[in-house]
Amino acid sequence: MGLEGSETIAISFRNMSRVEMDKKIARFFYASSLLFNLAG
Repeated sequence: MGLEGSETIAISFRNMSRVEMDKKIARFFYASSLLFNLAG
């Protein structure tokens, strides 16, 4: 399960466990070289 097409983050979050979503969000930040404090 991933973010596909026009699927929103909220819909994706309902469709997967919190651990899976946390991994996807972390991968986004690592891949983008963004600092985690930018998310808060």
